[in-house]
Amino acid sequence: MPAIGGIALQELDAATLDRFYVDLGRRLAPKSVRNTALMMSTALKFAVKRGRLSRSPAPDAHMPKAPRTTMQY
Repeated sequence: MPAIGGIALQELDAATLDRFYVDLGRRLAPKSVRNTALMMSTALKFAVKRGRLSRSPAPDAHMPKAPRTTMQY
């Protein structure tokens, strides 16, 4: 992703992820932003598992929530 592609993995933090999600929210549907956040979380967990990071910043980032809609019958 161009918005965070230039940031070294070790420099990625929760605040950067928060800004990334807000920026995505301006262009994409809430469900797409949430799917991206889940994918980032999985990728960062894998980086921890492989020893590339000591801990993932994803749990500290604000996970975007899709607004609830009421069903119309």
